[in-house]
Amino acid sequence: MSITRTLHNFVSGTTLVALVAGAGAAAMALPNEDFQGRPKFKVGAELGAFVWHDEDGQHVRFTTKGKVVRKFSGKVCGEKVVKLDPFELEPADSASIGPEGHCVHFDFTTDGAVDGFDFRAEGAVLTYDFQQDGTQMAVGLIRIGAKNKHPNQSPFVLNRM
Repeated sequence: MSITRTLHNFVSGTTLVALVAGAGAAAMALPNEDFQGRPKFKVGAELGAFVWHDEDGQHVRFTTKGKVVRKFSGKVCGEKVVKLDPFELEPADSASIGPEGHCVHFDFTTDGAVDGFDFRAEGAVLTYDFQQDGTQMAVGLIRIGAKNKHPNQSPFVLNRM
């Protein structure tokens, strides 16, 4: 049974209410409306990952503070990724849909700018796994939706129901 299918078995109303044993990601107990809208951030003025949903789909951005070079990598997985549009990537950066179509894999080097991607995915549950400079990204550096919420832990799961 896939992690997505397992997570669907725990969905209740608008929140995901259980941690899947062995999945390595904690559920976000936030209503869907908290994922809506772009988080506030200034490119090149702050370090972080920014995640949101709007009428155009899902969005993920990474930015650094100043000209410090940072490496961001990881994946976002769901039932099926149906569209991917890289955002302001340099030639050495990459964002691609994995061979089974469930995940967006990315690898960016960023210094004072922004890198990211926009995507559309089927299903309600998305798992985000971000690394910064080779280690798991700190939750305080991840902001979700216009309300700038932080996940409970990283990696994290968002339920879009």
